[in-house]
Amino acid sequence: MKTTSPARPWASQPVILAVIALVVYLLVVADTNRRPPFSIPVVDAASYHWQAVGIVQDRAPATRAFWQPPLYPYWLALVYAVATPDPAAARAAQGIFLVLTVLLTFAVGKRLASPRAAFVAALLLCFYGPLLLFTGMLLPNMLATTLDLVVVLTLLRLIEAPTRGRAYACGLAFGAAALAVPNVLFALPIAGVWLIWRARQPGAWRAATALSLAGAAGVLTCLAPVAVRNRVVSGEWVPISTNGGINLYIGNNPHADQTQALRPGEEWGRLVALPYEAGARTDRAADTFFYGKVLRYIHADPLDFLAGLNTKALRFWNAREWPRNIDVDYACSLSPLLRPLAWRWHGFAFPFGLVGAVGLFGLITTIRGRWDRQVVAAFIMCYALSVILFFPASRYRLPIIPPLAIFAVLGAEHLWAVVRRLDRLAWERVALLGGILVLVNLPLRAPTDAARLDAELHTDVGVGLQTRHRPAEALAEYGAALTLDPRFADALYYRGTALRDLGRIDEAVADFRSCLALRPDHTRAMHDLAVVLFEHQKDVKESEALLRAVVAREPTNAQAMTNLAILLTRTGRKDEAAEWINRAKGAVTAR
Repeated sequence: MKTTSPARPWASQPVILAVIALVVYLLVVADTNRRPPFSIPVVDAASYHWQAVGIVQDRAPATRAFWQPPLYPYWLALVYAVATPDPAAARAAQGIFLVLTVLLTFAVGKRLASPRAAFVAALLLCFYGPLLLFTGMLLPNMLATTLDLVVVLTLLRLIEAPTRGRAYACGLAFGAAALAVPNVLFALPIAGVWLIWRARQPGAWRAATALSLAGAAGVLTCLAPVAVRNRVVSGEWVPISTNGGINLYIGNNPHADQTQALRPGEEWGRLVALPYEAGARTDRAADTFFYGKVLRYIHADPLDFLAGLNTKALRFWNAREWPRNIDVDYACSLSPLLRPLAWRWHGFAFPFGLVGAVGLFGLITTIRGRWDRQVVAAFIMCYALSVILFFPASRYRLPIIPPLAIFAVLGAEHLWAVVRRLDRLAWERVALLGGILVLVNLPLRAPTDAARLDAELHTDVGVGLQTRHRPAEALAEYGAALTLDPRFADALYYRGTALRDLGRIDEAVADFRSCLALRPDHTRAMHDLAVVLFEHQKDVKESEALLRAVVAREPTNAQAMTNLAILLTRTGRKDEAAEWINRAKGAVTAR
């Protein structure tokens, strides 16, 4: 007689999870594609978009090392090459990141817990608001989240049954993830500690050495081509990219709250220019300049550095979605689908205020005697340390959310099991969870709280529309920004540029002057006002004064030097103009 195989009730769970994740995400994309704050990439997302467009169009040969890790721009370029160079196509394609993240969470969860718990943890991610929001943004963090889960899975497989093939695969995972966001390299010591422990066993040092070499070969397989490419195009060895130093400096200096609050545009440009004004001639030298400033700061005031780490740790584990360029709560409030999935009420913030707190509780209470859970907990802590060492922001925290969701389910199961007994341990666990909930949901302030990020978002969208030659729509966004904050100087400046593009010169001049009345140091407004006055109103005297003021404030501003040279040439001062042309060439070389 034929016998039927026993039913496998969890066999269909990956399919169910994939369908739910994809449907929820596509609904969010369909809703948000109609709204400019989502459909127009801004700030970093705009940078990645134009990098990818440049790769597809092969605009010019590379002459510099990568400024940002290269994997995400090349992924985006692949999407644009296959489909179309349209952010909407990329947003749709990035649903694969959410689906893979959910499936990988399920796979890791089944190793740490029951299939039921793994399913619940993965299902949580399908409705985790910040995860959905950032999946739809042209940023590398969801790619990194997916690859970091591959790192966790391959690391567990390696420790479970060590072979050189698995060690090489684990190294490959680390290397690929580092090319998206290098923070994952902070988790390499987990593998190192395990290898050292293994090598201490009698006769095991040869096998441990072989595993180490295989793992290192995997990492180098990914990183070596990037380092060689950087060497070929720039003449310098750069393992991945040259933005590490400035990012480390932003979170570690005597005025760290001020640097963490720096806004894109004028303020960011001045920070980037610092090493070049100090004599740096290459991007690697500029990177080294910022690392040097951090080391000198730590040496000069180690207690202040440690206090800063403590502040950043509290912020990292806080329920609030910490803004970088975008306020997650405000962005989600613009979408009816995202609004209930990410919100803040006084100190409490959903979802991290609940998932993060219960996840920490589960991590503390359920790892004893389970090496697999200890490995994943170590990954969470190493990754958290990497972000805390730099500076916390919502999108940088994403890679710990999937494993933390697994521990949240484990923590809930553990709490239910002990509470049913109503003994002393139950009350201790309830008190522990209550303390974590209070700590995670403390009402902390962000360095960017003084900025109007809602007005800034509308302004950035306006810039994106203007770049796409849609100045009339851009004007509407600048108007929305100025309605939220009538004294927002950047919105006045950019509205002036849109009015100039539309030929409304007098209105543009008025906006440039209003911007300078609010921000006398706004060098872009000075520069553009000077050009408009010279080209359209023939006001040589004020135009020259403004351009000289720009150069005085920004000694490496080659554009201002060039325009000053043009003005001098047209007014018959050719010798002085030639000097400024030479200075402009020197400034370009320095950058």
